[in-house]
Amino acid sequence: SEDENRRVFGKCNHPGGHGHNYVIETAVSLSTGGAPAFTLAELESAVDEAVLQVMDHKHLNVDVPEFRAPGGLNPSVENIAKVCYERLSPVIQRRSGGAARLKDVTVWETEKTSCTYPG
Repeated sequence: SEDENRRVFGKCNHPGGHGHNYVIETAVSLSTGGAPAFTLAELESAVDEAVLQVMDHKHLNVDVPEFRAPGGLNPSVENIAKVCYERLSPVIQRRSGGAARLKDVTVWETEKTSCTYPG
């Protein structure tokens, strides 16, 4: 309802939704035991595959399955960080042959508002 939208989203409420320019940071731990190297270029490619192709310039409530109504998650910065982590972690594992592990993902909604998952 309009009242609930105002209560939950305050000045950001709008019947058609609202947009953000999110920033994402990943932290990866690497094995040093003779496994193949996992490069920054490979990490960037994994982020592109798992996150950017799915979420960049998209209407999260319509285009992203995890947030799609009915029953989808609220696309808060906390849930976006969780979904990014859950999408990216298996891609890094697969592409690195187990040599790299995603430690966490931080998503910034604004320069003052962010969430790190797992926190």
